[in-house]
Amino acid sequence: MPERSRRATEVATSSTVALADAVVRMRRGDDDVIDLTIGRAYESTPRVLVDAARRTMGEDTARPTSSRGTGEFRRACASKLSRENGLRVDPERQIVATLGAKEGLMMALLATLDPGDAVLVEDPGFVSHGPVVELCGGVPVSVPLDVAARGAWPRTLRLRRGSPRVRALILSNPQNPTGVVRTRSELEAIAALAQEYDLWVLSDEVYERATWGGRSHVCIASLPGMRSRTVTLMSLTKAYAMGDWRIGFTFGPESVMEGITKFQGHAFTSAPAFVQRAAALALTEPPPELADLLRQWERRCARVAEAINAMPKVRCGAPEGGFFVWVDIRETGHDDAEIAERLLVERGVAVIPGSAFGSAGAGYLRLSAIRDEPTLERALERLDAAFRAF
Repeated sequence: MPERSRRATEVATSSTVALADAVVRMRRGDDDVIDLTIGRAYESTPRVLVDAARRTMGEDTARPTSSRGTGEFRRACASKLSRENGLRVDPERQIVATLGAKEGLMMALLATLDPGDAVLVEDPGFVSHGPVVELCGGVPVSVPLDVAARGAWPRTLRLRRGSPRVRALILSNPQNPTGVVRTRSELEAIAALAQEYDLWVLSDEVYERATWGGRSHVCIASLPGMRSRTVTLMSLTKAYAMGDWRIGFTFGPESVMEGITKFQGHAFTSAPAFVQRAAALALTEPPPELADLLRQWERRCARVAEAINAMPKVRCGAPEGGFFVWVDIRETGHDDAEIAERLLVERGVAVIPGSAFGSAGAGYLRLSAIRDEPTLERALERLDAAFRAF
């Protein structure tokens, strides 16, 4: 048979997806496994959104949908951006519906990179950012974050001009995996870097509504001088409990959105109309139960952090945003990948080793903290027993 591409061999598998698949296989074998790997709600999508999608499936099955997305959905996105983020965005020219944020990132990279261009990616950072850069022909360049200082970007980062040319940086805020919510001053420093070196900023803001402890999310595109160089990725899969719907949107300069629309038309055509209908309703008339879910998730994140800090040889900071707790296990003297494997095999708790997010994540674990409370308590009991035995 013909050889497969080098890309298929060289690009790394998503560690989060691979672990989730492993948990599914273990459960099929009747193993009692608690999954703390996935960053999505375990609660069902609100019934009103499901009903809206069902009605649309009956109405719109033969109706073509624009590659940019339905007008209804894009107008709902624009209204949300004005209301919540203080941004006036043209729904006709500056917003594109996407199949979640990952697809939006891939299309944004195709629209801003040429083959061989370099992209700055956070370390530790979301596991797919670097591989997606490679898939799009770019070269990911790690930026080691100061994990001990809230995952701060280096204050004196200087880029070497030349080949490969650095064209863009990828930012996540709230940050995955550390759970840090970037302050305005931290974002201003990153914005200054982008302006100094004339970089695109691809800003992954999928956890923007999941901020805890009174913290506020700031969209980097709202900072002076950033609208013309920022492509923002947003999603409804997190705070709207629509994890399996794969719906999001991207917004940015009209020229980039034109490129994204062109590429999406060839690759995916469009996001499904019935999903966009449900998403538009979620943005314009958020079901009341979503506000209660956010309060529950904040309480669960705080509870997990409190319990972790009562365990021996491990510690964590209070999560500022997102669905995760970032646990420092260096005092155990064990490798993070080894501990993650032992927790899965010996204790039936699935977590992500920090090194999966980059070399700066070595010595840490990422735990999803938004499982239902009885399940979280069982997981915490197992983790406590495990760390006392290490």
